[in-house]
Amino acid sequence: MTDQQFKDAMPKLVDLKHNSASFYTFVQDSVQLAQNNDAPIIFGAYADQQIKALAAGGLNYKQAYPKEGVIAWVDTWAVTSGAKGDSYDLALKWINFVISKKIAAELTEKSGYANSVTSTDTIPAGTKIFWMQPDEDPTKRTDLWNQVKATP
Repeated sequence: MTDQQFKDAMPKLVDLKHNSASFYTFVQDSVQLAQNNDAPIIFGAYADQQIKALAAGGLNYKQAYPKEGVIAWVDTWAVTSGAKGDSYDLALKWINFVISKKIAAELTEKSGYANSVTSTDTIPAGTKIFWMQPDEDPTKRTDLWNQVKATP
């Protein structure tokens, strides 16, 4: 975002804040908020994992996919350029292990996150996906968010 976009975002985010009962950081926080408050809608950045956690907490939430699209990201495994010999071989074995269909499916079952190996029907066909990108300035974003939270 440009400096102007940061400036323009502030009043919009404060307006959105006034429509929110609370903000949360972790999946379990959203479960506690839903259990302890009248929260008919939760913006869930954790997708399937969050729906699974809410259900485990005795709550009946479903996902909705906005026409504008949904956020996605991919975590990666990497081997450093300095890895040699047994370390390199073990790193490759580990990567091959976690991306095997059996293990990928088990990790999805346990975590609720989709994976890039086994198919999933959790995101409806045709849904626009926006891939997350690194923040242009994490400090600026944190400062903006802190200002939004501090504004009455």
